[in-house]
Amino acid sequence: MPRFILVSAFPDAGRGKAISEGFENYMRVKRLADARLVASGLEWVILRPGTLTDAAGTGRVQADLAIPYGEIPRDDVAATLVGPIENPAIKYQIIELTTGDRPIEAALQRLQRY
Repeated sequence: MPRFILVSAFPDAGRGKAISEGFENYMRVKRLADARLVASGLEWVILRPGTLTDAAGTGRVQADLAIPYGEIPRDDVAATLVGPIENPAIKYQIIELTTGDRPIEAALQRLQRY
């Protein structure tokens, strides 16, 4: 089955901050893309990282269906993407992602569906 992995936006991004019209539109388009993918008939995974940082990756994340908002290095987002790409048992899920205390592989392991 065709598979699509989408990097989206954490729903709490910008909450409690002054948000520009451009950022509000960005979030609206991300929500529309998420909805379109879910309805597409493809096998999908949507990854929603928190605020991206340029800090060096740690290889340790918090990844789950609903987590508190936070930050994450871009390196760790890229490393986390390998999980659903290489493991087809991770599918049909919206995964929120921030820096955490679990190794990436262990954090993603519990999100597998057989």
